[in-house]
Amino acid sequence: MVILSGMLCWMCWGAPEWPAEGQADRDWVIEAIQWRMHHGIYGCEEVMPGLDALTLEWIAETTEFTIEINRSEWPFLEKAPELLPVLIQIKALNRLLSEVESEKSQRKAIRSVRRVARKTDGLPVKAMRSDFIELLESSSHESGH
Repeated sequence: MVILSGMLCWMCWGAPEWPAEGQADRDWVIEAIQWRMHHGIYGCEEVMPGLDALTLEWIAETTEFTIEINRSEWPFLEKAPELLPVLIQIKALNRLLSEVESEKSQRKAIRSVRRVARKTDGLPVKAMRSDFIELLESSSHESGH
C-alpha cells in the first residue's frame, strides 16, 4: 500500500496548489493547464478531475476571451470526445499567454492535444493519427475555431 501511494504521489508531483477558497484566478489557471498538459486524461486521478473542472469553469466564466470549437473541424473528437476539454484548455492557455490565433498557434494546440492523447491509456491513438496529421498539414484551421 505504501508503494502505491508513493507512485500516486510521484505521478502528481508538481501539481499546482489548490487555489485559496477554491476560487481559481488567471495565474492559477495558467499554471494548472501547463501542468495538466504533461499528463494523460486519466492521469493523477486524485487531482485531475477537480483541476479540469475548476479550469474549465474559469474558462467558461472569463470575459477575457471566448473559446469556440466547431467539433466537425476536429475529426479526432469523433474517435475520442474526451479530448474536447483538453482542446478547450489548450486554446485557452494560448489566449492567456497572449498568443495570437494563427496557423502556428493552431499547430501548437494540435500537437499538445496529440501529446495528451498519447499519454492516455485506452484512447484509439493509432486511429487518430491520420486526423492529427491532416490537421497539422491543413491551413484551414487558421481561423482558430
